[in-house]
Amino acid sequence: MKYCYLSLFLFFSMSMFAQSGATESEALVAKKDWSNDQVYKVVEQMPRFPGCEELEGSEQDRKRCASDKLFEYISENLVYPEDALKQGIEGMAVVSFVIRSDSSVTDVKIVRDLAGGCGDSAASMVEGMNDLTEKWIPGSKDGENVSCIYTLPVTFRLKKK
Repeated sequence: MKYCYLSLFLFFSMSMFAQSGATESEALVAKKDWSNDQVYKVVEQMPRFPGCEELEGSEQDRKRCASDKLFEYISENLVYPEDALKQGIEGMAVVSFVIRSDSSVTDVKIVRDLAGGCGDSAASMVEGMNDLTEKWIPGSKDGENVSCIYTLPVTFRLKKK
């Protein structure tokens, strides 16, 4: 019998993502004209997944904690698509998105897809980040919050028992 689990490899670079919001604040983000907003690939302070701001210790400790929190979020929110399960599809989907200076997640793009809906599942999971109570810590350049591209590879793997 096959049991599935999600093996997630998180690599942190930057890319793009899209979200139409259901809440009022998300609707404002969706309406904002981001066309003149510069999006950076690398900045002095890269964006960080939320939940570790109060952590005592070094910046490196907070980054490690944020990676763990992101892994936890993905583990709890990523759905292995039924078609992929039925077809035994495994591999890596890659999504990219922009973490805006206001902490919103926009411009979701599937950079690398698998069959069976894996890319769509990964993109949907990323879009759900806008529904979190705590928002991403945006990247910063010269002391100002800026928009940054973030790329997230997600590996789908079936485990046989």
